[in-house]
Amino acid sequence: MPNIFNSSLFVRPVLGTILCAFSFSSIAPIHAFEFPIQIDVVDDALAMSRIEKLVSKIKKTKKTQDVEACMKYLFELKDELQDFGGIKISIDQCINDAQKQLKSNGIIVSKKEWKLYKSMLNKKSKKSKHQKTCTTIGLSLDQADALFSSMKSNYEDDEEIEIELPVRVSYGITITLCGIFLCCLRNPYCVNAGKYLIATGVGMLGDYYVDRKEEDYNEGRKDER
Repeated sequence: MPNIFNSSLFVRPVLGTILCAFSFSSIAPIHAFEFPIQIDVVDDALAMSRIEKLVSKIKKTKKTQDVEACMKYLFELKDELQDFGGIKISIDQCINDAQKQLKSNGIIVSKKEWKLYKSMLNKKSKKSKHQKTCTTIGLSLDQADALFSSMKSNYEDDEEIEIELPVRVSYGITITLCGIFLCCLRNPYCVNAGKYLIATGVGMLGDYYVDRKEEDYNEGRKDER
């Protein structure tokens, strides 16, 4: 009776199996069977979903020109874009870009109006950061707002600033900034949505300054009479 352990009938299949197992393990290491790519894809999809929802909310503020809500979404959008794209968005640089964008379309916002807007934006930024900190430690938004309201030094001139700066100006600049923030991320959806919001803001500001010039002209004609 032949010894099967010395036979090629036994040796060849066994060696073949070992070599295949070795080759496969060399080509595909154990960690390849984990799912980092799939997890990243899910995270990216969730992030994009949040960004799309924020863009939708920003668009809805156009009807009422709700500056307060639009600024709130502006800061939320900034955080989402930075987290998603791993980028740093400079508000000062984006304001400079907004000024250039408006000038290229023949819209000149006065230095006084820019100063008022930057002051208002800075105070809203402080409030946004305060809310984020409070929610991180477990406080509700209502509790965070109540705590912020007690810190009068942070916002004592808010009401005066909002009264002095026309709503159409503050809203138009804010929605333009939302668009510029989106264009900071080289993502097709973000760029297209950003261009739409920039065009919306530029259009609204253009209409406002045309209306104001007409009012000034009509007032001048009344004075001449």
